[in-house]
Amino acid sequence: VIKPSITSMLSMGNRMSIVALSLSLIVLIYWLYALASGPDAYACARDMFTSIPGVMVLIAISAAFFNHWCMEVAHMIWDLGYCLEIDTSKKLSVGAALTGGLLTALFWVIIALG
Repeated sequence: VIKPSITSMLSMGNRMSIVALSLSLIVLIYWLYALASGPDAYACARDMFTSIPGVMVLIAISAAFFNHWCMEVAHMIWDLGYCLEIDTSKKLSVGAALTGGLLTALFWVIIALG
């Protein structure tokens, strides 16, 4: 029996973020369609995106984006041959995941203050 490690769990999370980002294209296409359809359609989309469920979806999309971006930076570091030792690799994986969460929080704080 193989026990999953933190790096394998975060790698699976990275793959799930790719799926989430792919599905989020539906949200982007809807927003662009509403934008092109005129003020009434755009107002409807704006109301949907500013509702609590809409904001939650946007937070999830941004979390998937920042998580994926940070994990890909970690993968590039590994591809260059650095941080391949088990302890260092674990620290890099956890650091990438925490940085993704921090960037998501910072992004939404900036939006809330702006």
